[in-house]
Amino acid sequence: MEERFVLKDITADQFAKFSKKYNSKIYKIEEENMQHCNLNSNLKKAISKSLKKSEKNSQLCDSGDFYDKQKLQYLLFPEGMLYDKDK
Repeated sequence: MEERFVLKDITADQFAKFSKKYNSKIYKIEEENMQHCNLNSNLKKAISKSLKKSEKNSQLCDSGDFYDKQKLQYLLFPEGMLYDKDK
């Protein structure tokens, strides 16, 4: 749009009118992008934390009681597990 203004394709009034509109859209998009950056940062932390916990799964299975094992099962298989004796 600035290029069109410089090349005299649009008037100064048109530039002023539409630059406000587009600058506000750009600002909103930049704000949304910043929110996604924060999510990515939190996502990296969550993945790191999950990996550390998953390293202890075998220890939890060996030393945990029934409820610990049940929590682990629901964590790994939130939809549940099915057993087919033929397979």
